[in-house]
Amino acid sequence: MLIYQVPSERDILQRQKEALEWQIAHDINEKDRSIHLDALREINKALQSNT
Repeated sequence: MLIYQVPSERDILQRQKEALEWQIAHDINEKDRSIHLDALREINKALQSNT
C-alpha cells in the first residue's frame, strides 16, 4: 500500500491534478492506472478541503 504525501499549496496541487489526469488517460498498465487514480483521489480531497 502506498502512502501519498500531498502538498499543501493549491497551485502545486492543481498542477499535479492536471498531470495525473493526463497520465491516467495514457496509462496502459492497469496497476499504474490504479496507483495514479488513488493519487488523484487524494489530491481532489486536498483541493476540496483547501476551498
